[in-house]
Amino acid sequence: MRLLLLDESPEVIGGVDTYRRAFAPEAAKLAETVVWACSAERRRREPHLFAAPGVTMVDLPPDRRSWQGLVWAALRRIPPKMAPWRANAQQWLSHSHLRKVCRRHRLTHVLELCVNHQPFPRLRRPTAGVVHDLSFFTRDDPSIEAALRSWTKDAVKMFCDSAQTRADLLGLDASVAPRAEVVLLTSPPVQNPPAGPNPFARKEPVFYYPARTTWHKGHDVILGALAKLAAENQSFHCYFSGHGTDRMFDDNPSPERDTDDVRLACRKYREPLSGRVTLLGPQSWATVEQLFQAANLVVLPTRFEGFGLPLSEALRRNKPVIASRVPSLEEQVAFFGAEEQARWVPLGDEAALATALGDFLAGRLRFPEFSPALRERVAAWTWAAVARKVLTELKAAASA
Repeated sequence: MRLLLLDESPEVIGGVDTYRRAFAPEAAKLAETVVWACSAERRRREPHLFAAPGVTMVDLPPDRRSWQGLVWAALRRIPPKMAPWRANAQQWLSHSHLRKVCRRHRLTHVLELCVNHQPFPRLRRPTAGVVHDLSFFTRDDPSIEAALRSWTKDAVKMFCDSAQTRADLLGLDASVAPRAEVVLLTSPPVQNPPAGPNPFARKEPVFYYPARTTWHKGHDVILGALAKLAAENQSFHCYFSGHGTDRMFDDNPSPERDTDDVRLACRKYREPLSGRVTLLGPQSWATVEQLFQAANLVVLPTRFEGFGLPLSEALRRNKPVIASRVPSLEEQVAFFGAEEQARWVPLGDEAALATALGDFLAGRLRFPEFSPALRERVAAWTWAAVARKVLTELKAAASA
């Protein structure tokens, strides 16, 4: 297989960036050739996401030294009122450029890393797409629905990050059912934390919630639950990491709407939780490893997840979780057979979450040690396994 990884997705984090960071190097070990087409600007800005040994990088949009790139640059000067026409022209130029890339590298298959707003590419090769967080990100966005319909019509395979995503995709177009395959994501490999004392370790029990500040992540729910525990003078500390978490208690508005919505809902907890929470914002993987290591419990109060990487990250690090009863999280727990390591609370129910956390602090809720069999099951589902399954299924679908 000579594979084109097509990366036209917008700037998103979480599962898509994990695909970027972890899938490409593993695919390069399995395929004869892997060419990755992505934004040169973003590659310069975040080189850690695109450091894939054995992978050839090409630019999207086309390089300005080509005629496609020159026309692309000229199109950017078109007035905003003509934006739909400009977008269609740029898409045509991009796919013209990619057809040339396919010929130059003799590529045989195409995999789009995140099907979002982009229409199906006409590259004259068997093409598959990965679908993430479908029911959340397609709400009130007809352009995404239209793009997805073009994919469900012509893709040889659609890889969904959970059964929930597959069900949502079939709700859009039931005819794609034979070609829609669930391939659960997994977390990146566990890294060794920095040497020396862990700066996040404490005498009191430590909770940890890693998630960016968007409304569906439920930061207001966990803070409300923690405020109830604080009012009862319970001893604990909770760390928050992720984009926007460092601004949850700010008085000044945030320029980002999602972050500001969370700030408006959460800043009332600043005084009740003074000294009991630490808001860290985005952190390096080395710091995240230290946070997981320090945590006694990972708390996931999310209202929705297409997949939910923090659960996979917690299980891989042998950390129990209390989480909202979200289908994709339940699916992961069942996949690993980790039912004894998870406790569920109803979505958005801060009183139920406070009760569960209080039971944990009081010793009424206990989690058993991770058994060797469970550790083995979790450790076996690696990005190498994900890449092997995706490429095997893509090759089989293309040959059918």
